[in-house]
Amino acid sequence: MKLLSAFTIVGLFISGSALAEVNVKVSDEISVIAANGEELGLRLFDKKSYQFDDGVNQLLVRVSKLVRKPNGEFEKFDSDPVIVTFSTSNDSVFLKASEDVETVAQGRAFNKSPQYSMSSNSDSLQHQVDILPRAGGITRDYEKEIIRYNNKRNIVLKDNSIDTPFSSSKNEIDLEQQSEDALNSVVSSAVDVSELRKQYLALTDKQRKDFLSWAVSQ
Repeated sequence: MKLLSAFTIVGLFISGSALAEVNVKVSDEISVIAANGEELGLRLFDKKSYQFDDGVNQLLVRVSKLVRKPNGEFEKFDSDPVIVTFSTSNDSVFLKASEDVETVAQGRAFNKSPQYSMSSNSDSLQHQVDILPRAGGITRDYEKEIIRYNNKRNIVLKDNSIDTPFSSSKNEIDLEQQSEDALNSVVSSAVDVSELRKQYLALTDKQRKDFLSWAVSQ
């Protein structure tokens, strides 16, 4: 009897752990580029369902579909990628574009102000949608851009100990942007800016803050 009770208790713990996850589905028009900072690569068919641990998670997505041209023909439309940061626990979430994109004109309008919505079975869901800034260069390195985005906003994936939901203060973001603009204007004619950026991204958080304070004060 005692052995049965022990197995029952263990079973409850196991079943509880199995349920403690976040299931995310995306609508048909959405293509997922990266999940929690890891680029998914090319696939024959887009995956529409994802499982995450409880807490803070991220998806990099875009609207990807055929849209109609004025002459009635169709062409492929890929919107600019946006990064969706969300936090919830033991939940089912659905992500979709907030507006219909059926024509080339609607695609252009959507790119100017992309809107996405997340619905959830829980009241605990928090989410934020931002256009992912380019890091420069001919081709995009999404994993590097996501790291840069998260570092600027003090976002720590799989860790709920962040100062604010998904973002650091606007002043800190503006300060870093000012320093990068100043740095680019000063050194662009003298050094390889891409190499300098690589060195900057290799710094620790404290070293970056010290450098930024110095750069803005010059």
